[in-house]
Amino acid sequence: MRAFFVLLVLTAVGCAKSYVLVPDNEWKTVPDAERAQLDREHAAEVAKADAERTAARVALTNARAAATPKPMQVGPAPAASGDEWATAMAQYEQNRRAAITSVNAATAEWQRARIAFYERRVELADANVEVLQSAYEVTRAKAVDRHRLGFDTYDAAEFRGQLANTQERWYAAETRATAAREALASATAKLAAAKDTYASIVRGGPNAPRSDDKSMQLASWKDQPLRARTSWRERTSAKSGRYLTLGGRVARK
Repeated sequence: MRAFFVLLVLTAVGCAKSYVLVPDNEWKTVPDAERAQLDREHAAEVAKADAERTAARVALTNARAAATPKPMQVGPAPAASGDEWATAMAQYEQNRRAAITSVNAATAEWQRARIAFYERRVELADANVEVLQSAYEVTRAKAVDRHRLGFDTYDAAEFRGQLANTQERWYAAETRATAAREALASATAKLAAAKDTYASIVRGGPNAPRSDDKSMQLASWKDQPLRARTSWRERTSAKSGRYLTLGGRVARK
């Protein structure tokens, strides 16, 4: 039983990752066609994982860039007054200001949860690439072992141990990513509730007051209408016809 290992050091996200690799001289004992097929399958898996990792990093960058606080403006508190309308408005403004404060706090919490979620996604994507790399070394070790002659075997225990370690790290990263996703969902729900509360307060603001004060009323028209100041009179004389009287005066022919 023979086993020769090569240590490969990969750099990812600013930290070095070491992998134990099947030596090339051992790998070349596998037929060319089989090696090429295994390499193609592994390359496709790594390409997909790299794309997911790149997308996670871009999303994290965008989340951090969008986290610049832009809180809603609360505005000055209304002056106290004994007037009923002013009192209602003061209570309305107090409720509105409290709702705005809640929206701002919920927005900040949501932004933090969103960044943490994408950070955990990047961490999980990195762990996934590590698992693929370690799993492929196990695959290559098995391929080498299959082509050993007689009772000669190739020891893959080191590669299996390496895979187990990377899988443990992936599981821990996946657990943290799940927790971050749940925290983001909770923060999103809180933000939606805070915005709904604010909207309901704005929609349900106090109605305009009703007053019997006529000081601002337009003056009414006091003059009599024209019809009340004119009348038709029919005289009994056959010679006179009909006369229109204006203000009591009779217009004669």
